[in-house]
Amino acid sequence: MIALGFAIGFLWVHERAMPHWLMRRAGDNPLAKELLEKYLRFARVVSARKSARKGGR
Repeated sequence: MIALGFAIGFLWVHERAMPHWLMRRAGDNPLAKELLEKYLRFARVVSARKSARKGGR
């Protein structure tokens, strides 16, 4: 049970901290820039799906 809590916490922190770190590093690191673009594409898809669900009600 403790390991599951650590895993969930790790994922939560990673999802919150990683985009900010990537924004700082994207200027001089092409791999960080590529990963940041993937994060941004995912965020746009999630946002579009969320707004579509709200508009469909």
